[in-house]
Amino acid sequence: MRKLRDAALWSVLFALGMLVVSWAAWDRAGAAGENLAWYISRAAGLSAYAILWLNMALGLVIRQGAHTGALPRWRLYDLHQFTAPVALGLLTLHVLALLWDRYVGFTLPQVLIPMLSIYRPLAVALGIVALYLLLLITLSSYLERRLGHKTWRVLHYLSIPAYLLSLYHSVLSGTDSGAFWAVGMYLASFMILVYLANRRFRFLSDRKCNSKLAGGI
Repeated sequence: MRKLRDAALWSVLFALGMLVVSWAAWDRAGAAGENLAWYISRAAGLSAYAILWLNMALGLVIRQGAHTGALPRWRLYDLHQFTAPVALGLLTLHVLALLWDRYVGFTLPQVLIPMLSIYRPLAVALGIVALYLLLLITLSSYLERRLGHKTWRVLHYLSIPAYLLSLYHSVLSGTDSGAFWAVGMYLASFMILVYLANRRFRFLSDRKCNSKLAGGI
């Protein structure tokens, strides 16, 4: 529970700190910065996607028995756990900045309840569901002992749809999705995870085969 409280505290403080800085910058910018909230939300959303991708990649590397180089596996595991609440903090900033945006004029129900948004409702709904899944997965990681390993593992597999939904949300709702750099980032990040997932499944398959062979000797 202490780790959970610490992670939640740092995530909230990070998001609040970013919001205070953003609000001060927006207030000083005046009329020239009327779209600053939109830019902040986009930047936070892209950063959250990058951190979520890193979290997924670390999880796949740790669990497939791959060589981790100079960093010991326990450090990668800690980084894997740390990146989840950081992503949640960035997503909090992403959502709250939308409430400050003067162009679209999101309301709180529209950013919390799927299909209520007037702006690209399907894309926003995918992002909302991904947010809730990520929150559930992160909480379950800190409550593994209470939930039991089997329940935790089932919940942890929700990270796959959570990532895919976040990717679809980013592509469908992002105003930069058509840019060359954005297409390259989304495609490269997705393909890297596909490669790591393939290695993970091959590792599990080989280990299962080796266990059967050892049992038959």
